[in-house]
Amino acid sequence: PETNFRLIQNKTDDDTVNVICAADGAFPAPNLTLATPERRLDGVSHELKLVNGRYSAVASVTLLDADLPSPAEFICTLRIPLAKYAVRKEAIYYPGPISTTPEMLTAADMQLAAAIGSKGTSTCTVIALVLLPALAQALLAVK
Repeated sequence: PETNFRLIQNKTDDDTVNVICAADGAFPAPNLTLATPERRLDGVSHELKLVNGRYSAVASVTLLDADLPSPAEFICTLRIPLAKYAVRKEAIYYPGPISTTPEMLTAADMQLAAAIGSKGTSTCTVIALVLLPALAQALLAVK
């Protein structure tokens, strides 16, 4: 199966969200689908690359908060039909303004979100949300 499978929600501004499903190290070629419990999402873009004999796949879509319930559930399903294999990830999303609560995204998550075509400010926003609270705590601890 795959070596890495993730579902990322990247809030780019106060009224949209990028939903990104990615899998690395899969063989044979995987199929990724993005959905809610009610339906498959429309307008999803797909990328599939063969790297060192293994496939990397990405499915992504940008959605308007106004079109989503609160909370919204996203489901990413990875299928490898030739291997009769399927696995899924689920995530809950709360539409609305960008949260000031830090989310512990990995560097790989931030790079993937940036590579998918996020607005340039979103990576800065994510970095600010993750790093600034930690920096503030460190500075307060010094006093």
